[in-house]
Amino acid sequence: MTEEFDITGMKCQGCADTVASQMRTVAGVTSVTVDLATKTAIVSGDFDTAAVIASLDGTPYSAVQK
Repeated sequence: MTEEFDITGMKCQGCADTVASQMRTVAGVTSVTVDLATKTAIVSGDFDTAAVIASLDGTPYSAVQK
């Protein structure tokens, strides 16, 4: 499956890289593409959506499924 998320809190490419890295830690995620300009992330794989959102807990970023 592929899901798109709106991401808040990103200000630079380093932020986008951190979001992608955190989301990749979720079991079943096979790819993450974060677009700083649109402040979105596209996540692919066989994963739990709530776990992807929770992967940003403790960071200055948050995700909401589109």
